[in-house]
Amino acid sequence: MQMETPPEYRFTLNGSIFAVWITPLGDELELIREGEAVYIKLGNQHSSILDTTFPEHKTR
Repeated sequence: MQMETPPEYRFTLNGSIFAVWITPLGDELELIREGEAVYIKLGNQHSSILDTTFPEHKTR
């Protein structure tokens, strides 16, 4: 899977590396499990993690 821009963040969870993008409106997260064809989009409710996990993130 190929995204248009480089990820804003990367993290490792249970041995898998995830690339993270913040949507243009700044209210949702898109994740790709690197090395696999796994795409995950977190809606507004689940993306509230932005405020606590990425404090430098500013909602647009």
